Amino acid sequence: MNSEAYPIRRYFISSNGTTQGPFEQSEMMSFIENGHVDKSTQIMVEGAKVWESAEKLFSIQGSSSASSRSAVITEKGFVLLPAARLGPGYANKMPGEKIEFRVPKETLQVSWGAFFWGPIWGGAHGVWWSLLALAGFWIPYLWFAVTLCLMIYGRRQAWINEAWSSVHEMEHKESQWTITGILLNACVLMYYFFVLDKIILPIAK
Repeated sequence: MNSEAYPIRRYFISSNGTTQGPFEQSEMMSFIENGHVDKSTQIMVEGAKVWESAEKLFSIQGSSSASSRSAVITEKGFVLLPAARLGPGYANKMPGEKIEFRVPKETLQVSWGAFFWGPIWGGAHGVWWSLLALAGFWIPYLWFAVTLCLMIYGRRQAWINEAWSSVHEMEHKESQWTITGILLNACVLMYYFFVLDKIILPIAK
């Protein structure tokens, strides 16, 4: 059993001045195979505001003949990842079954926002195993280990756990987490080196 999209994306088709849909990807595959949708057909992802041609939105691999029914349609900019490549919480999902998640290529990048904010970022994105970092106050290096995993796998799990309207929306919000995380850490370092180390500790001595 393959799970191609979490959250599942659906598509609208503009044909002869009318809008049809929404359709799931399996239906889109059938439309392309039987010729109902060609390269110039205008398609819009559910939740988006822009119509795009099928040629820009999809790439078709393999035979697309109606008789063979073997076309594999992949939305451009997306990849299928096995559950084992999604990190903690997904590696053992539904043992015995092959599970694949459809995620944007951007989610393969590291998340500095997740690294800086740790379990706060994880809680906001439904990545609950990130709360294990709190045990780092008692277990040496656990905080660093958890935040490092978040940095590597965070974007993929955030995409799966939340209903993003577009990749652009996710990228915009992640950039905000990164910027605020950098500012927060800069303030902490400034406090330590210029306030605590240079002012408070000398007075205490």
